[in-house]
Amino acid sequence: MVITVEPGCYFIPMLFKKGAAEWGISLENVNMEKVEEYYEIGGVRIEDNIIITKNGCENVVKVG
Repeated sequence: MVITVEPGCYFIPMLFKKGAAEWGISLENVNMEKVEEYYEIGGVRIEDNIIITKNGCENVVKVG
């Protein structure tokens, strides 16, 4: 079996402010000054493809 693992971290103003309010998520423990430094970047996602066999697993995404 092959699966894709795609964790991500996104810095989108609407999601932090409007989304948090709509979904009832508190931002009191979020350093918004630091978050706002990354708004221009937008976010990052890391994608790995993993082969899983009865003997283990292997990440087939090679970096470098």
